[in-house]
Parts: sequence; C-alpha cells; structure tokens
Amino acid sequence: MAIAVELLVDPEPVLIQEYQRLISEEIELSRLAEDDVNLPAQLKSGERIKVMLNAGLSPEHEEKLGSRIDGIGLYRTEIPFMLQSGFPSGRRSRWRSIKGMLQMFKRLNR
Repeated sequence: MAIAVELLVDPEPVLIQEYQRLISEEIELSRLAEDDVNLPAQLKSGERIKVMLNAGLSPEHEEKLGSRIDGIGLYRTEIPFMLQSGFPSGRRSRWRSIKGMLQMFKRLNR
C-alpha cells in the first residue's frame, strides 16, 4: 500500500487519531501475515501453490524469506538501478546486478 508523504504542521487532533488508527491497522495486518508466513502455501483443497517473489525491492527482506519462496516471479530492475548514480553501462554491469540476486536466491534455497 502506497501512502503519500506530507509534512503536517500542527495537525488537528482528529487527523492525528486517524493516522494512529491507520498505523495500528498496518501493525495488525503485518502481525497476521507474519503468523501465516510459515504455513504451507496450499488451497483449502490441499492443492499446493507456488509462491513467487517480486524481487529487487528489498534485499534484506528478500533474504529473510529465503526457503519460503519457490522462485522469482518478477525481478524489479528499476529499484537497484535508481539507487546507483546512473544506469549501468554495458551488459556486464547490468548482468552483475541481476546475478547477485540470483546467487542470493540459489544460496538460500539449498
């Protein structure tokens, strides 16, 4: 969920309450998701489903997921490239960036 970033100087109490409610809701949703993360990925019928990672957004978080994912469904190349001073020149530079993610995934799923 994306939330716009704004600086509110001296907000009304009702607005503060609303943001506190939203924060509490997000914390509860995260807690519920964390409780279920170690459960098998399967339908009520028992059929197993693959969980694919949307990789490239947060390497630290992705490393924690490790063996709980079945593969990389999408590698978001724009994020690592935006964090660099410019777009990598040449195929080798781009490949090194992608190769790091693939090696991390391979290492975690042994």
